[in-house]
Amino acid sequence: MHLLDVHFIWGNVPNVAFQTYLPWDHPVRVLMHAHYYRSETTVFDSVNTLTAKKALLHRSTAFTFESLQQVLNDQVVNFVYTPFATQLEARGLLGEKEMYPIAEDFADFHERVHKYVVEYIGMYYKDEHDVAKDKPLLQCWKHMSKSMHGLPDLNLDSLKDTLSEIIFR
Repeated sequence: MHLLDVHFIWGNVPNVAFQTYLPWDHPVRVLMHAHYYRSETTVFDSVNTLTAKKALLHRSTAFTFESLQQVLNDQVVNFVYTPFATQLEARGLLGEKEMYPIAEDFADFHERVHKYVVEYIGMYYKDEHDVAKDKPLLQCWKHMSKSMHGLPDLNLDSLKDTLSEIIFR
């Protein structure tokens, strides 16, 4: 479900972790700030306008409010961190330009985002040791992994790949 996966998980969980565990001048928080600017407001507003009792989502479905809450809860509990390319591949859509144009656009955009993240992170983290000694980042990652099941263990490559994936989403 788009609302939960994109906004509540991809858009909110990392943002909360960055703001909670990383000092304002931490390189990862600085990198991600521009990509998360005011996203918490969007999530908060959507809770009130979409998921509350008798709000838009409740009124537009046949679910009782309790059933709708269960569906939303199940979606959050069953969320598994999966890179977009892996999702496309699992659906047979990776490279399907005619049927699914975003598959082509995705590859170009994701490549550029990844290059941007790799270059930025490379200015602050030279090797695995730099990542391993960053205590706030370790706490941040631990927080994210509680809701983003399947998040890879933190290392230099997973940091670059995951931040790229978060920005892409």
